[in-house]
Amino acid sequence: MSRTTRQLVDLGHQIDALRNDLQQSNEQFVALEEMAEDAHIRAIVSETPSESYSAHEMQVAKERLETVICSMKNELDQLLTKRDELLEKLFEESQQG
Repeated sequence: MSRTTRQLVDLGHQIDALRNDLQQSNEQFVALEEMAEDAHIRAIVSETPSESYSAHEMQVAKERLETVICSMKNELDQLLTKRDELLEKLFEESQQG
């Protein structure tokens, strides 16, 4: 197995793992978004400091997860670009040999 092929296999595993993590994070985000909305509504209805604080904390958690998801998407884009470069390299190697 050539070095480029090994790199492609390793990269494929990284991409698969990151896609799985991203899917789980997106599912968590949807749940967290619903919980944050519920907390916001409870804060409006109850008008208590504790409910307002809870709603704020849920919003912060949602924003943090959104940042993590964005970072994961950027990393996935980089890995896919690297994969495409390696595929081109492998194609060129096959044309030469």
